[in-house]
Amino acid sequence: MLAPSQTVQDLQRARNLIADPDKWTGDCFKLGTHFCAVTEDLHARGIRSEPHSSENWNMTSPWLIMAATELFPGVIAGSDTRWERVWRVNDALGHAAVMRMYDRAIQLAMAGDTLSP
Repeated sequence: MLAPSQTVQDLQRARNLIADPDKWTGDCFKLGTHFCAVTEDLHARGIRSEPHSSENWNMTSPWLIMAATELFPGVIAGSDTRWERVWRVNDALGHAAVMRMYDRAIQLAMAGDTLSP
């Protein structure tokens, strides 16, 4: 069996960092020591995001975006940017939905690893 790709490892690391609800925030634009689904995805991949700035947020994992789109189409309707889909799940649906979104993103990324070019 092949080792998980870097993408899968990054998603797993981000998920683990916010698996404890006490380390997660339901407000992606809140300053502090708690993190949301978007910022932890970026931090796990070594991308530092400035609070209240979407400059790096456009690098949100496409697997998270696909999972948000698949699982929560009603919540993400009207999202102007791709990362906003993940942000809306985080801020509108809560910690359990974020964990579900990460689990699905990891499944999608693992399936993507098995595809041949």
